[in-house]
Amino acid sequence: MGPFGAPDLGGLCEAPPTPNPSPEGEGQEEVAARKPLPLGGGVGVGPSSAPDLGGLCEASPTPDPSPEGEGQEEEEAAREPLPLGGGVGVGPSSVPNPGGLCEASPTPIPSPEGEGREEEAARKPLPLGGGVGVGPSSVPNPGGLCEASPTPDPSAEGEGRIRAALVSATAALATFSETPRLDAELLMAHALAIPRERLLLYALDAAVPDTFAPLLARRLAHEPIAYITGTRGFWTIELAVGPGVLVPRADSETLLDAAVDHFAKRPPVRILDLGTGPGTLLLAALAEWPAATGAGIDQSDVALGFARTNAATLGMAERASFVRGDWADGIDATFDLILANPPYIGTVEHLPREVAEHEPGAALFAGADGLADYRRLVPQLGALLAPGGAAILEIGATQSDAVGALLGQEGFDVALRHDLGGNPRALIATHAA
Repeated sequence: MGPFGAPDLGGLCEAPPTPNPSPEGEGQEEVAARKPLPLGGGVGVGPSSAPDLGGLCEASPTPDPSPEGEGQEEEEAAREPLPLGGGVGVGPSSVPNPGGLCEASPTPIPSPEGEGREEEAARKPLPLGGGVGVGPSSVPNPGGLCEASPTPDPSAEGEGRIRAALVSATAALATFSETPRLDAELLMAHALAIPRERLLLYALDAAVPDTFAPLLARRLAHEPIAYITGTRGFWTIELAVGPGVLVPRADSETLLDAAVDHFAKRPPVRILDLGTGPGTLLLAALAEWPAATGAGIDQSDVALGFARTNAATLGMAERASFVRGDWADGIDATFDLILANPPYIGTVEHLPREVAEHEPGAALFAGADGLADYRRLVPQLGALLAPGGAAILEIGATQSDAVGALLGQEGFDVALRHDLGGNPRALIATHAA
């Protein structure tokens, strides 16, 4: 134990000098000093210092030079260590002080004249792994646990900043959108002409661009996000889209999942996409199988224009052809993989405004029961499907039995595939063994 009852680990602390009471009082001292090891910082005792591991060593008393020089109690500048995880008291509350590494709040030191001088020991934390600044020097701040001083927002309450604008836009969009925060982020990224990931990593405290408000107003009028930004991600590709084409949806990726499983041992060589729209299923499949070629059929010239543009952008113009047609009429070739997302919404069904008021009805509605196009399409598939191939059709969540029966009547074996939401989404038709 040290002379003041503090533990002395391995002789690392330096003992205070012990006065030798000579008759003349000439201040002869025996110095029983333990020589410090070269470890970390220390507790100063005169010009020398010994290491102080985690605040475990106790400092020697420092006398207060009062005018009379007698009757004054010595002011102990003892470092009172707490166990790891203890705290530094600040008034009635405290913050964690691991290993005594955080600087304490100002402590008044009474002067002989009674004036309350204060030593400023303000905690000034650096980022994680940095230190706590004390004048020009610093002590470590493990894990960023020392309490930080507040950092003022350069704008009043963050007004005019992207972070605040996203919160406000999300609240407004939540009245009708299923993905309000995502919508707001996509619009902001589009306004800044940067990827959404860059927005979230680097731009949240930047000023809101003037172009954001008009984009948000369009979305609040229920215009699809994909029409506003002009693009939509699907499978592993990015597609240009706009008014006049069906917006690609994640549910349709179920068809690609099923195709990947079916062709696990041998890739398809020829692919047909019936009702291709902006080239959604065909181009995603060609991206999956780089050696394949294919054709996309659609009745809409607008959709075919988007499809050709997308093929050129993706570097697939030589592998994909797009033809105006009515399902499979006039096609006499065979294909290893046939993909189709025909209209399957009943004319009496309710749709969200962003779909009903903006996307093309010809790509959505198929008679009162939503089965009109399946009745035309299914009988054409047998002659188009190559041996060992698969025809994969998207269906509505309640249509598996009805469309499955149509395929069964044509002699196909039928398997059902669910989407990520657990809903029936695709039927895989293969030639019966």
